Amino acid sequence: MSSWKSLVLRIGEKCPEYGGITDSKDHIETCFGVVRRELEHSGMDILTFNMVEEEEVVKSFKDLGLCDQLLEACDNLGWKQPSKIQVEAIPHGLEGKDLIGLAQTGSGKTGAFALPILQALLETPQAFFACVLSPTRELAIQIAEQFEALGSGIGLKCAVLVGGVDHVQQSIALGKRPHIVVATPGRLEDHLSNTKGFSLRTLKYLVGCLSFVISMVEWL
Repeated sequence: MSSWKSLVLRIGEKCPEYGGITDSKDHIETCFGVVRRELEHSGMDILTFNMVEEEEVVKSFKDLGLCDQLLEACDNLGWKQPSKIQVEAIPHGLEGKDLIGLAQTGSGKTGAFALPILQALLETPQAFFACVLSPTRELAIQIAEQFEALGSGIGLKCAVLVGGVDHVQQSIALGKRPHIVVATPGRLEDHLSNTKGFSLRTLKYLVGCLSFVISMVEWL
């Protein structure tokens, strides 16, 4: 997987391997340090930033370098001003850098990684462009909805692979060659093993949550 362009880690909600919900600054930073050390051992060049404490931001989405189509998408969603994590992450994401982002729930992390991915997709359209791994089906659905809302004006196709949904329906969705795949790890592994013609060999972006970052390192 060393040919993949970027790894963006979505951190901040749950971290069961390291003691449950990361609901305090010290706990979040402890988890953050563990992940960083593991990824450094993998040989990746990583840019990190810590946004546990939000500060007032005056920049606009246009200042961050987003294209007109995505600026319109943000406006349609009522996003008038980027959050701190978005200000810090989006410019580096647009440059294709490897990122670890750390911020609390509700701080705009999904937009921080989704917008650079969508802009890169507009520049080089292809199927199976990005994969987002989620620890829960509920979060996977929320992330997919965010991608679909941001990509509604550019013909974005997104597939959600989670348990509790008919496997055949998901296989049909994969057969339509979506741009973005949002999945829980177990169901993704299931489809990679059993769905004919499905692979992630052309993947350009991988987004993962802290809960299984350590196992993700073994893929790189």
